Amino acid sequence: MHEITPENLARLKELELCVLDELRRVCDVLGIRFFLDAGTLLGAIRHQGFIPWDDDVDVCMIRSDYDRLMQEGPEVVSGRFFLQTPSNSPQMPASYMKLRLNGTSMVEATLSNVGGNHGIWVDIFPFDYFDANTNVARLRRSEALWGKMFDLRQRKNPSEGLSKVRSIARGLIHGLLKLVPRGCILSKMSMPIPPTDGADGFMSCLHYGSCFFWIKWSDAFPPAEVIFEGRKMLALGNYRDYLEQVYGDWQKLPPVAERTPHHFVTTFDLGDYAL
Repeated sequence: MHEITPENLARLKELELCVLDELRRVCDVLGIRFFLDAGTLLGAIRHQGFIPWDDDVDVCMIRSDYDRLMQEGPEVVSGRFFLQTPSNSPQMPASYMKLRLNGTSMVEATLSNVGGNHGIWVDIFPFDYFDANTNVARLRRSEALWGKMFDLRQRKNPSEGLSKVRSIARGLIHGLLKLVPRGCILSKMSMPIPPTDGADGFMSCLHYGSCFFWIKWSDAFPPAEVIFEGRKMLALGNYRDYLEQVYGDWQKLPPVAERTPHHFVTTFDLGDYAL
């Protein structure tokens, strides 16, 4: 396992900002928007930048913009970067897009046996609309089920150690799910009905795994302007509701022992971007 030193973490953040800037350029060309998400959003609101010990960048997009980026983005992205999608990187376990910096390598431990581009990345999550009459408890169960099935299909090795019996069982399930086309599972990880003007429903992300939230669609717009590392960025208008659901008492710092990067990596190579 590779330990990300404070010096490496500082340089990593600089390069992640380069990736974020490229994403903004591409979205400007396409006339679409993204919003800060997850720990990046928390960092912007609480620290006006990265959470000091965080090691990645997360953004989100509404489904229609996300689909446009997936379809048209690869032609707009400059050669220094790679827009990784489930379509062009079928071996990767991520069900969402990543914009990566070519010429670098940050291999997560759970992906050490997976080929493909492992460059420093920005995660891009799709946010879907669902009607106010939707059974939220059922949607939560569905999100967890399909997310787990996609993970089991894509990754034979788990994130944590398993007993021998459970490891064998996972391998068998993995083998069976490999017979199911990825697209069949991915199609279950989105809501089929787009919002109409003045829609009175909610939004969530069906690619979050164990975390589920739902926030009012109408309260998300217009978006809020926030500062992230000196840059003016967008956040959904009801970001406080989102942060409370995802992080609870998000204004409170975690214990010192928990203030560490959350990705475990086997390879960390900045290539020509190393200091």
